[in-house]
Amino acid sequence: MARTLLVTGGSRGIGAAICRLGAERGYNVAIVYNRQRERAEAVLRDVEAFGRRGVTIQADTSDPARIVRMFDETEQAIGKVDAFVSNSGIIHKGAPLVDIAVETIREIL
Repeated sequence: MARTLLVTGGSRGIGAAICRLGAERGYNVAIVYNRQRERAEAVLRDVEAFGRRGVTIQADTSDPARIVRMFDETEQAIGKVDAFVSNSGIIHKGAPLVDIAVETIREIL
């Protein structure tokens, strides 16, 4: 039975590469995106090309309740999550790190 990988920020960059590698290694993959639906669907096609099942899930990962639903949606669509990669993030532009408020740094992380 295939294992399930959930990747936040999975629609592009490192997250998309992790999704593809997971599929290549035999995982079914949940591709979580916030605004890049078309890119997430392109990654899903790549996952399916490896013969794996996948799902795209829109989620704002700064919302704790949405994170819970994200895991529930993954389980309903492709199975219980066996591996999780937290790859979503926020980029703060315009100030050196030492000038960024602690709360903003917590939000970024």
